[in-house]
Amino acid sequence: MLLAARGIQQPNLVTVPFASSQTWVAPAGTSLLSSVTGHGVNGVASTPDTTYQQPSTYTLTTTYTEVFNDGAETGNTGSTTEPATASSSVPAFYCTAFVSGNYGNGHYNRCLCFEYVKNEIPGASGGSPGTPGETGASATGFGKIFDGGTPSAPTAATTNYSNVPVTPGASYPVVVPSGAMITITYYA
Repeated sequence: MLLAARGIQQPNLVTVPFASSQTWVAPAGTSLLSSVTGHGVNGVASTPDTTYQQPSTYTLTTTYTEVFNDGAETGNTGSTTEPATASSSVPAFYCTAFVSGNYGNGHYNRCLCFEYVKNEIPGASGGSPGTPGETGASATGFGKIFDGGTPSAPTAATTNYSNVPVTPGASYPVVVPSGAMITITYYA
């Protein structure tokens, strides 16, 4: 008020927002920007890889052949199939030693053979392979860089610089991609 009473005009705080790229010319008498505030373009968050493969199932097939002690086959053969447990840790195919038994009037030996067959489930996958995300473009102006967001922090952080010197009458290119922002304040 004292300045106004003496006929001296008080300086006005001027705010200039930049939402697009352009050139700013520093007004005569302006040699200091009170603040330069801005942010780049938001990034795109990365998404985790959620793909999964259905576990394959295994089928256990047991076959046997019975042989009399004299070497003649009994004629009895067979095969059974059942789901194998996931904890089965056996070779894909193996046979046991002969097991003795009685058949009718004779004695026989039985050999059991086991085969584990992997059964793929067609189209048995799901989820999403994930995306790496994208870093947002930076904005620049007045010798300052305003970074864009990152895949891990997609929202671009606002940065503030105080007391940035400028040259009256000089041109300053301001590069502001769509979605970014720079705002300057100065006294005129």
